[in-house]
Amino acid sequence: NEELKRSLKSKETKKTDVAGTQRDAPAVGEPKLSALDVQAIKEVGYAWDGVKRLYKKPIAGGKKTLYYDAKSKKRWVE
Repeated sequence: NEELKRSLKSKETKKTDVAGTQRDAPAVGEPKLSALDVQAIKEVGYAWDGVKRLYKKPIAGGKKTLYYDAKSKKRWVE
């Protein structure tokens, strides 16, 4: 009976928030950063560029690209 009460109670208190859920695996060659750092980088609009091994973000209507190196924390426009 105690086990039944416990299991019924856990159904009522089931978590519905997304904190602690599975996140996408990093792309090949993407630097190993904390989950919060990667989430912050991707929220701003950066995407991983596997060729240059940098994060990139199109700016100025796609005419220019802003690059970000997570290791050196440097940004530049090309």
